[in-house]
Amino acid sequence: MSASDPRRRALGPIDAFFEADCFRTPDGRRLVHPWGGRSRGYEIPSEELYQRLRRDLRWSGLLAWVATPLLAALTVDAWGPLPAVAFAAACGLGSLARIHVRLRGLPRTGEPYPPEAARLRRYRALQWKHLWAIEGGLLAATSLALAWHRLGESPLAAPTALGCALLALCWSGTLRRKWRSERAG
Repeated sequence: MSASDPRRRALGPIDAFFEADCFRTPDGRRLVHPWGGRSRGYEIPSEELYQRLRRDLRWSGLLAWVATPLLAALTVDAWGPLPAVAFAAACGLGSLARIHVRLRGLPRTGEPYPPEAARLRRYRALQWKHLWAIEGGLLAATSLALAWHRLGESPLAAPTALGCALLALCWSGTLRRKWRSERAG
């Protein structure tokens, strides 16, 4: 499919995050850097395994960024933070183990992937509408947690609001870096 083909799907935010870690080199090799920047990656011999690794990384991101916070928000008042922490730990360890098993025995790349190159690929893959939706969601979560705190409903509301506000502040840095990367060409 060409870039102008209407059937080509734009990258969603989760896919875009992992676009920097799973990519093809100009000579056609498929590389995966599942442990992020500064780590040596793996050369993936088949398209099928490459797509499975991309899917595994995407699911681990969804569990970490969506399912765990949602579970924490729904269960923390009734059962405390322990179920959410246990769920996050189980999902994280399970995801890491699954990815590790898939990578066992595959050839390693020679050099570590420079973190700046990974960030630049990630910023270019992310779409503005997704970046602003995430920023808006973080600000909305901050507002809801502050309202929850004012109602006196939960002792965890104030730390939740502070955490969401700090994440929104950090995410605004991502917006700035995306803007800079587009200006740089």
